[in-house]
Amino acid sequence: MDDFEIELKRGFIEEAEQMLIDTEQCFLQLESVTDNLSLIEKIFRVAQ
Repeated sequence: MDDFEIELKRGFIEEAEQMLIDTEQCFLQLESVTDNLSLIEKIFRVAQ
C-alpha cells in the first residue's frame, strides 16, 4: 500500500469518526428537545 492510499484511508476514518460524534451529539440533544427538526435533518444527512 502506498502513502497516498494510506492517507486516503486515514482521512476516511477521521471523517467517519467525526460523523459518528456529531450524530451521537444530535441524539443526546434529542433526548431533551424531542421536536427539533434541524437535529433530525442533520442525523439523516449524516446517514446518507
